[in-house]
Amino acid sequence: MKFKWIILVVICCFATARFCHKQTQGFSLAKIHKLTSPSTSSGSQDQELLTQLFQRPFTYWGRGLQSFVFLSEDGTYVIKLFNNRYQRKSWYYSLCSHLPFLEQWARDKISYYRNQQQKVFQSYSIAYDDMREQTGLIYAHLSLTAYLPDTITLVDPLHIAHQLDPNQVGFIIQKKAELAYPTLLRLIQNRDTEGAKSALASLLDLILWKFHHGIRDNDPLIRTNIGFIGLTAMQLDVGPLSKDFSIADPDFMRQEVMRITASLKNWLNNQQCPELINYLDQELEKALSS
Repeated sequence: MKFKWIILVVICCFATARFCHKQTQGFSLAKIHKLTSPSTSSGSQDQELLTQLFQRPFTYWGRGLQSFVFLSEDGTYVIKLFNNRYQRKSWYYSLCSHLPFLEQWARDKISYYRNQQQKVFQSYSIAYDDMREQTGLIYAHLSLTAYLPDTITLVDPLHIAHQLDPNQVGFIIQKKAELAYPTLLRLIQNRDTEGAKSALASLLDLILWKFHHGIRDNDPLIRTNIGFIGLTAMQLDVGPLSKDFSIADPDFMRQEVMRITASLKNWLNNQQCPELINYLDQELEKALSS
């Protein structure tokens, strides 16, 4: 009988944990990446804007693999707070590294996750240093600071407000954009063919710009990672970027661009938009030929 009660308690605890995880969509302050390296900068050129933004709460808007996304009160900016998944995994494996028969295996895992974390931070740096205009980034907080306001308010999916010190955690701030397909669908439904063509041209320009500037996108999904501000395409996901000038090779670029846009043409075909498909094909051929 005692064993049955133990099993019941374990099941109840597990069910409660899963319920809470679902209700909060996996967010908690404990999952935000804590920074360890001090900044060499004494301030930010966007400090006045940041101070204004941080005076009002940010409300939970969604999450990705690498961050939790909160929307500013005026709906024009998002703050992406880094998920500390790599930090947590490194810590778990560090516990195993003290066991002789698991020591080398654990150290290899720690090295792997630290390397993954470093790649993500390098990607954020590339986005901020080289792609600010193409990403809508206004600020990247990648090291400890002391010049930001000492409190930011986050409202979670349960409408509970939390405060934390932005100087201590990793985050980026971007202009809010609308996802690519909903934007194009709205233009199609409004019979704004010229607007849709302008949006497609801007999207193609963004894709080609990355190749020409040697910025490799390891997750170039248009559906989830590209958006629009007005009719201007923006790179929303800035986590999978790296420098690789070999991708500017014309043959490689043609092959990859055709692969990346294949799903877009399939989507346009499902929307019964032959005119836009023809336009996209013409623009692709024109850009790749030149």
